[in-house]
Amino acid sequence: MKKVIVTAAAFMMVAGVASVASATVDLSGNARARMFYTDNIKISDDSESHYDSRVRVNVEAKSNGGAFAKARIRMIDGAFGMDNDPRVQTGTDNSKENIYVDYAWVGVPLTSNLTLEAGYMVASWSHYFGWDARKDRVKLTYKASKSLVMGGYMDKISENDANDFVGSTMVDDNDANLYAYFVKNTLANGTKVALLLNYVNSDVNDTDGFLGDLNVSTKVGDGTLYGEIGYKSSDSLNALKNVTTVSDDQIGVLVSWNGAMGSMKPTVMVGMAKDGFAADPEDFGWFMIGNSASAIAAAKLNSVAGDETYFGAFSNTFKMSEKTSLTGNLVYVDAVNHLVEVSASYAYAVSDGATITMSAGYLDRENSSNATAALVSLDITY
Repeated sequence: MKKVIVTAAAFMMVAGVASVASATVDLSGNARARMFYTDNIKISDDSESHYDSRVRVNVEAKSNGGAFAKARIRMIDGAFGMDNDPRVQTGTDNSKENIYVDYAWVGVPLTSNLTLEAGYMVASWSHYFGWDARKDRVKLTYKASKSLVMGGYMDKISENDANDFVGSTMVDDNDANLYAYFVKNTLANGTKVALLLNYVNSDVNDTDGFLGDLNVSTKVGDGTLYGEIGYKSSDSLNALKNVTTVSDDQIGVLVSWNGAMGSMKPTVMVGMAKDGFAADPEDFGWFMIGNSASAIAAAKLNSVAGDETYFGAFSNTFKMSEKTSLTGNLVYVDAVNHLVEVSASYAYAVSDGATITMSAGYLDRENSSNATAALVSLDITY
């Protein structure tokens, strides 16, 4: 209850400051409630069902001079019957708190083309390489023109380690940092090119290395052709994870085409992951494989050291009416264990900003029992 009161008070204070300074404070967000059924996923050779829900509020405040602050408040984000009771707070991590903030940062335009940002911010590059992560970051972005944006940032991976202190006295400063340069450009023919170069340096285990990603998209026929290649050196991964156990450089490749054909929107995708490269575990995938459409994730799209994973997928969304749509997925993964997913989702727009989605999927697994799952989700945006 105290957290609710504190949150309400914070909103009132923000609103009061906004009225005095004539600044703007915008609130938006999303909320959902979901019901899951899984068979041979959560429990081996058995079924289970569970529910979860969450409410999220985005806060974006802007001063008269253009400086801004962004944050997101998450409330009761978890499964029914588990750690959601406001009267019981026994958890020590965010997942067991019923109100918490998962990003917050500030920014200021230094010139009309140059913006400085700093704080705990959202880090998104591509759904395959990495999306919707959180980083302690200082970022500088330069908008050279309407079509060309470039910049750089520094991520603080770790600050000090146990060897930096003797008792309470600091005797050394062993940090791990990531430095990046990025550029995004739209060419005259509409082709979009994005390049990300990262350098990681760790004083903790005296390791440094490079990782990066290049993606290109262009119009082909009635759709968009997209290509991407990501690279992570073993040294960069050791520096990021503070280990010395990664010995192989990792590579990921993705090619896709998506278009519009009347009331249908087909997508064809092929890709490869090598020597441990893994697609973003939270934002790339389908229904049973990966985790972009649900929290089921019966299988992950990744590779293991010394081996390659190849995958292909066909998806199609058919708009049945102004309020309804049907999406089907057929996915094949050639890895250590071959996987085949067949899934479908039916979405109904109840009202402006409210949608009910019903999904079901079947996963054929080569060396273990097959899996099935179903999901009903009520999603609200505001």
